[in-house]
Amino acid sequence: MRKYQQTKQAAAVEKWQQTQPAETSDAETSRQTATSLWTTKVDDFFPYSDRPHGFWSGFYTSRSAFKRFERVASGFLQAARQLDLLFDTKESVYDAESHPFYELEDALGVVQHHDSITGTGKEHVARDYSRRVQAGIDKATPHVLSIILNQMFPNRTLKSAIDLQNSGLQERLEETLQYCPLLLNESICEAATNTVFEGGKENMYVVVYNPLYQQSLQPRTWVVRVPVSMPGIYSVERVDDDIILSRDQTGNNKQLVHARVVNARNDNYTTHENNTIWQVEFLAGPLLPLGAVTYRVALQQPLGETESLNEDDEILPNNFIEISESTLSVSNGLGMIASFDRSTGEMDRVLSQTKIFGGAYSDEVDLRLELQWGYYTPFNSEHDTIPGDDYGQSSGAYVFRPSMPNQPLNVLPTCKSGKDSTRFVPTPLGLEVHTFYGHDDECWVHQIVRVTQDQPWIEVEYTVGPVPIKDGRGKEVVSRFLTPDIANNGVFFTDSNARAFLKRQRDYRPSWNLTTVHEPIAGNYYPVTAAIFLQDENTSFAVLTDRARGGSSIVDGTLEVKVQRRTLVDDRHGVGEPLNETVGGMTPYPPFGDATRMGRGVIVSGVHRLMVGGGNTGAQLARSAMDGIFAQPLIFVGSAPSDLNHTNVTDTTLEDEEATTFQPSFTVLSDTPKLPPNIFLVTLMRLYDFQKPNSNNQSSSASGSQSLLLIRLGHQYNVGEDND
Repeated sequence: MRKYQQTKQAAAVEKWQQTQPAETSDAETSRQTATSLWTTKVDDFFPYSDRPHGFWSGFYTSRSAFKRFERVASGFLQAARQLDLLFDTKESVYDAESHPFYELEDALGVVQHHDSITGTGKEHVARDYSRRVQAGIDKATPHVLSIILNQMFPNRTLKSAIDLQNSGLQERLEETLQYCPLLLNESICEAATNTVFEGGKENMYVVVYNPLYQQSLQPRTWVVRVPVSMPGIYSVERVDDDIILSRDQTGNNKQLVHARVVNARNDNYTTHENNTIWQVEFLAGPLLPLGAVTYRVALQQPLGETESLNEDDEILPNNFIEISESTLSVSNGLGMIASFDRSTGEMDRVLSQTKIFGGAYSDEVDLRLELQWGYYTPFNSEHDTIPGDDYGQSSGAYVFRPSMPNQPLNVLPTCKSGKDSTRFVPTPLGLEVHTFYGHDDECWVHQIVRVTQDQPWIEVEYTVGPVPIKDGRGKEVVSRFLTPDIANNGVFFTDSNARAFLKRQRDYRPSWNLTTVHEPIAGNYYPVTAAIFLQDENTSFAVLTDRARGGSSIVDGTLEVKVQRRTLVDDRHGVGEPLNETVGGMTPYPPFGDATRMGRGVIVSGVHRLMVGGGNTGAQLARSAMDGIFAQPLIFVGSAPSDLNHTNVTDTTLEDEEATTFQPSFTVLSDTPKLPPNIFLVTLMRLYDFQKPNSNNQSSSASGSQSLLLIRLGHQYNVGEDND
């Protein structure tokens, strides 16, 4: 019977096919369309909506901490691939699936799923993605540490007195050296905090690997901040014979810095004794491209807690700080000056004077700039109704929908945390301005504005959370930048996957006619993977992000970037849960729909970097720094007894193959031709090895193998973005 039905059905299909007109062949179609003009679409499909009030512009920011974790892990993997290719000298055939990086590569591939990196998966699934990525990092790290140590100590065979000196240091660093990503959300680096500085017993060694290979007008430097176990004055010394980090007043080849009091963030999963940690901050550089440098940190003078440099120290004028009756101005030493109101701590203007970084500061610019924090109340179908509209569409993991289409931003006032709402904090490298926002009973946004020597941007670090929900409403938290001097006329620019910059215009779509804007806020939000900027004929202002975000220019002369979301109702797009992340996660399913949240809301930290330049240079500004922000240096920290002196002078009495050196700095590019300034290295990795057959058509030894490499070079600028 079944066979008969199949035959009968097949006959019906065949009869239908016979009645259809003959299909045009591919060749005929090609001939007919050879002279046709096809429409070219150069814009993308954002923002997308499936209904008038259902714009899918929330997932640009959903699960903000996970988006940052993915970015950090991706940067680590790219740098690790470089180290593996350039410096791993083992004589074995590379096998991708058995390689220590495979687990991380696999995990990062999985999290590119459209319900992972977007933050639109369930809470349990999102935590599993994080677990997989962390497991991949843990698997890859020992291999990376081994490569670093092999470069620092090229020959581990003890042959001479020099070897004996270096071997103690080598053995100790082999025990203690640790990769310290120093994620903003968690201040954890056990190798640093376990260093016993008291009594001069141990020194800390900080190895900085620079994965960025790109020319610029300024040698690359990077601010390194590591926690230490006690207050005091520390010396920071680059371990090298011929390079001086800086000199103190006595002319010593050392930089003396105070350990700073850093109020421990109320981190998600850690606690700090007495709610205080100490931190040493120094400027590492110049950093060798595709190479590493080593710094030694030693305690010079212990201090009591009341003696140490902290926010109560008086700020005095110097080469970088000018103080007037009402204003405090700070220079980065590269032509950028930020001015702050002394009474409120608010930044009010930025002056950019000289051409110093990628040609971006060729014009003199004086820009008024104000920073604000606020939130949109998300639409909640349990509370909000709009007659005649889609009252069932709530804001959630996918959808961003304010409670009213034209809802003004709820601007947060400053609030007192301790005795002040704003604090000016001197640092070894510049100035920090700490400001707290929220309400007097609950300050839940902490902003730190940094102006740092030799850094081409103004850094805005923030810690947000737990986002309060005592009022029964969620919140969409926004950082807003007011630049009234820029007449952008509804136009702003965002990057497309950190490559091309796309022009965005408020209430407009380039490839079709937008007649009605049902959601003027959510319908004008766009994804920001790396940067967003405003510009006019006179001034440009760019915000560089450290992870994927949503952003817009809702009002002329403003930019806003969403940094955190907490909603209490599901948006009915498939997640089945509100976007309400808590420290303890959720109770397990099943039963479905009966899971409850555990613990308080999560805390999210991040950094925006602000750049100012001349007219119509927004893309140039952003591109001059965005690749370096992704390719951040890898920081490795270890400790060793202070009496383990070392030398990095080769013992020339031995044969070359037996000679041992301590190489605190290394690179492969000392004799390599440099890339042009507009070209940078995107990827450098080994895909696989294959062995050359010998004369008997048998496999040769591993040492005779050849490798297939992947080398990707990128052009720094698009057409018209750089006049040089």
